[in-house]
Parts: sequence; structure tokens; C-alpha cells
Amino acid sequence: MINFIKNRENPVILDKENKFVYFPTNKVMQTTLARNILKDRVIVKKDNPKLWLEHFEKTDFNSIYKFGITRHPFGKFESAFNYLKSLNRTSKRMGISNMNINDYIKNIDYNINPYKLNPHFEYQYDSFYYKNELLVDELFKIETIQDNYKILFNKINCDKDLIQKNISSHNDTINDESKILLQKIYKKDMLLYK
Repeated sequence: MINFIKNRENPVILDKENKFVYFPTNKVMQTTLARNILKDRVIVKKDNPKLWLEHFEKTDFNSIYKFGITRHPFGKFESAFNYLKSLNRTSKRMGISNMNINDYIKNIDYNINPYKLNPHFEYQYDSFYYKNELLVDELFKIETIQDNYKILFNKINCDKDLIQKNISSHNDTINDESKILLQKIYKKDMLLYK
């Protein structure tokens, strides 16, 4: 299990005070928490791989508080698509600059891990489960985080308010046909919302 956590596609975020391990997912408050609210406390692997590895090796994953935040796959996909489309250079490289979201979804190869299309499309279930066992102590839903963030912040000893950053506008929205296709792609992620 430790090797699985260590080699996650989206590396865990560690607390310098050793109070928590945050299991992030792209387009689910990762920027808000790691780059804003907790920026002075966390160790992000891509910022300092050596420090991250040193801290990771010392972390007792059996006793430390572990949490994650999930988002309904439809809203997450919309957010990721619109965010990437707003990054003109990235969207051109991905071929989405002039494509609407529903056409893009129709053209996805359903046999490929969506992370390979772009990390923002990553699976969530695989971020929080190992051999069908939940890795985190608590899994919060972004849709109810405004009601629950004080519970989380109390557990991680954070006295700040929740002010979300990096919120993308949803200019392109998914239709019912796309929802059916996304349900197939994110079949396990949909289990988080049953």
C-alpha cells in the first residue's frame, strides 16, 4: 500500500507539521488548499521532490490523519475541460480549442486512462482506493464542502476560512448523451456518488 501511495499519479501532499496527508485530485480544490490556504504548511512533490521524499519516508500512514476531496465526475470533467480550453496553448495541443465539450467526449478513446489525455481528467476512485480499500480516513464531497470545511479544518489545525481559488467558468456544459458516455468512462468514480 505504501508503494501505491508513493507512486500515485497525483502525489499526496504532506504537512510539515505531520498532522495530515492530503490525497489531492485535479480540479477538486487542490489549488485552493495547497497553493493558498495551506501553502505555508504543505510539501508538494513537484516543488521540492527531495524534501517530499524525506518527509514521506518518515510519515506513519497508519496513524496520521488522511483526507481527500471528491467531486461528481460530470462537474469535474466540465471544470477540467473549460479550464484547459481557457489555456489557449494547452487546448490547441489537445485539439480542444475549437471543439465543444460534447464533441470532445464523443471522440474519447474509452480504453485509455483519462489521465493520459490530461492529468486534469484523472480518475478519482483510483486516487482514494487501493484494492477496493479506502486509503483516507475521510472523503469529503466538494458539493458539500462549504457545510463541512470547519470539520476538516479543525482536524488539520487550520484556523482560516475557506475561500476557493482557481474556479473555472463552465462555458461548455455536458448534455445527456455525454453524461451517459462519461458514466462509462468514470464508472468507478460514479460509485463515490451513490
